[in-house]
Amino acid sequence: MAYVPAAIQSFFQLNLKRSLFRLLTIGQVFGLVAWDLEPLEPDRPTTKLHWFRKLIRATNQGYCLMIIVAIGTATVRHHSSNTANAFFAIRTLYLTENVIVNVIVLLAMLECQRSRPFYSTLLNELFELGKKLHDCDASINFPHVEAITDRLLACAVLYFSTSSLVDWLADYDPSCTFLCHSVLYILPNVINVLALYQYAALQLIIAACYRSVNSVLARYHDRQARPKVRDCAELVETLRRIHLKLGDLTGRVVGRFGSLIVCTVLSSFVVLNMELFNVYKATGRGSKRVWSASEGFRLVHTMLWIGMHGAKILLILYPGHRARVECERTGPTLYQIASRYEAAGRSNSALMKFAGQLLLLHGKRHHCKACGLITLDLTLISKELHEEDVLPMDPRESRDVPCRLALGGSVGQTGKHSSSCTGTSLCASSRSMVLELLSNRHLFRNEFLHSAHRLLRVCQVFGTVPWEVTLFAHVTQPLSCWRERLFRTLNALYSLALGLVVLAATVLQHAEFHRDMPFVTHMLYISEYSMENGVVMMVLVGCHYQRDCYRHYGEQLLAVAVDLSLCGGTVDFPRIETIFNRVLACITLFFAGVLTVDLLYNELVVWRFARSSAVYTLSNVINVLALLQYAYVLYVLYFCYYDTNRLLASYNRHLLVRGADDTRYERRRGVHEIVLPAGALYDYAHLIDLLRRTHLRLAQLLEQANGCFGVLIVFTTTASFVVLSLQFFEIYRATTVRPWTVTDTYLLVYTVLWIVLHAAKVLMILYPAHLVQRERDRTGPILCHFNPAALDSALNSALAKFSSQLLHVQGPQTACGVINLEMTLISTMVGALTTYLVILIQFDTAITQGQTADSNDPSSSSSLPNDTNTPGNGTTT
Repeated sequence: MAYVPAAIQSFFQLNLKRSLFRLLTIGQVFGLVAWDLEPLEPDRPTTKLHWFRKLIRATNQGYCLMIIVAIGTATVRHHSSNTANAFFAIRTLYLTENVIVNVIVLLAMLECQRSRPFYSTLLNELFELGKKLHDCDASINFPHVEAITDRLLACAVLYFSTSSLVDWLADYDPSCTFLCHSVLYILPNVINVLALYQYAALQLIIAACYRSVNSVLARYHDRQARPKVRDCAELVETLRRIHLKLGDLTGRVVGRFGSLIVCTVLSSFVVLNMELFNVYKATGRGSKRVWSASEGFRLVHTMLWIGMHGAKILLILYPGHRARVECERTGPTLYQIASRYEAAGRSNSALMKFAGQLLLLHGKRHHCKACGLITLDLTLISKELHEEDVLPMDPRESRDVPCRLALGGSVGQTGKHSSSCTGTSLCASSRSMVLELLSNRHLFRNEFLHSAHRLLRVCQVFGTVPWEVTLFAHVTQPLSCWRERLFRTLNALYSLALGLVVLAATVLQHAEFHRDMPFVTHMLYISEYSMENGVVMMVLVGCHYQRDCYRHYGEQLLAVAVDLSLCGGTVDFPRIETIFNRVLACITLFFAGVLTVDLLYNELVVWRFARSSAVYTLSNVINVLALLQYAYVLYVLYFCYYDTNRLLASYNRHLLVRGADDTRYERRRGVHEIVLPAGALYDYAHLIDLLRRTHLRLAQLLEQANGCFGVLIVFTTTASFVVLSLQFFEIYRATTVRPWTVTDTYLLVYTVLWIVLHAAKVLMILYPAHLVQRERDRTGPILCHFNPAALDSALNSALAKFSSQLLHVQGPQTACGVINLEMTLISTMVGALTTYLVILIQFDTAITQGQTADSNDPSSSSSLPNDTNTPGNGTTT
């Protein structure tokens, strides 16, 4: 490796120290970091220390002990005075919270003494990795980490200042009670959050290192931006060692903070349960309750505490998620450059060694665990929230292959051609193939545009696709600059008007409700309205923000279709067009029926009908059309995966009969055989490698699509769960409580339609993802059917590389890392819906019994609210 100048080394040291300077300094103030810590300097034994440094260490230990005693004393005093007479379950939760909080503080103070060797060793190793990356013409983005930590610290200061002020105003006692509460709640959480900040900062630095490794590999794939190194094998070997060291550092960071992470997750789970119960107690007593200013401040304080503990969970999970995402990007990046070094044995061997290391240490199913107890993955959020084979017919094999690539006959016929052609025949074949490639590209583009035309136009009518969007460049005559700006401005105003209509109708609809409803039902309705408006704004704004993605996906999918045509396959765009035209027709009929029932339910009153339609129908039309775009992209990917697998299976059959008699093979051939191009492309190793690159591109497009629609999927799934809970509860009340009327019939039909809609939205997300996952997982078994004993080293190498690549792109699809896009999510939702439905029925039964008791007791001064006619999503006024 090249020598790193001293100036560069000092620059690395300065950036590394600056990225953690403020965080470590504030940690020293609160006893989380040793006072005499010097980053990038080795820790020396106590016997060799100067007496002044020994004094500093002793003072630091006494300071940490004082914090532990202060928090323990405040805990004992508060528990004995305020929770001794509480209900047993509440008292147990408070006791659990207090014990875990003191354990967290104790762990943080004890880890302070271990921070010297940990930070000295870890930062020195990061410094060495930075020098090695500099040799590879890359750098670690330390300023970005520094900016993130500074913003987190500023947010923490603002948050805890606000929380302390609200706590003081809530108690109206700026004396011992306020001081006791601050020592008991504010100080331990400050210590906890600062400790988690250190963990998050280290994970972000590791993620930045992974990103630098991936950037070097990506630049080496680009011929024009390759780093200046003498040997590809040397570069890959260096990056492999860096990657291996980063994996070791990740494990050490998780091990260092593992016990703290486990205690923090348990504490946050307990506190969130208690604080949500406090919200219920504060808001679930009816509208006749007289609120005081102190109670209002306590409610605000409770909401702040809920936000803080939710942020703690994200501080633990999200930085590790970012590091894991960057780590898992390395495998697919390797396979993008692998095909260029097939002839260079040393380079290819280094690439395969790197790939094998990734499979052993950083595979798709590798997740770090805190103390072996908690998997540090964003899906933990959905698990915590949860604790509080009919398949479509496969595309027909008998479809016609466009243009049939007429230069060659069947595979059996072209198999007799020699792989070495004369210069004249190769040149003529190349010219013909270029012309044919351009013709196929034009044909596929027209079919692609035709299959997506109706969907795009309908989406543009409802503002879910920008008006000026085209899937390909130069499809239409470009607008002039001022016309394009005017067009975009009008489109933005139209989208803003749609959003304001839905928002205003929601406010008016909510104003008509009786607020005297049970707490749980009230919160579900509020959640429903909030998420509906959030989804609408997200779709209307997001389509403009990501307008370039439409052309990106169009060009990428077209390139995949052309690559498949070079291998003898074709994407069945007419079938996709048929599927989505039928889906659009079903959506039109469904919402027409919804509007009809809604009009009859509102007794033909136009104003009430328009208001409820804007709240429910318009918002859901926008949501469904956005999900249809996601489903369209996944269906195209599904058909591309299907054609890839079909081609591989056909290659395997042709290889098995390559030496068979021509007449015998002709009898076995049918109209469904794949027709391959003749000439230079007739090379099974080359064809399989081309399919491997196509498969990798499809995996990248799938990941990009899930990332683009991830937030929308999470919000839609959550909103559908809330609405389904409400609608099943409405069916229970409509069929068991009230006497039956015509209006109740309309309401029941409307509710059933809404259940069907939200169940269909969940299926619209999960089923295309299931189809893609199923076809993607079929590729590996098809590759295993190839004969490994074939005397063709190039073919065996291509098959081995393809099989190894599949191991790097396996794993479940996720939306923002929170929800696994698998059909098993339906069974999970059914179980959760059953649980919540039972809870809602229990609440309703208790309220009914309370009303009966109050009606039998005339002296009762208060009565429970009656909300049997409360409107909601599926229950309009």
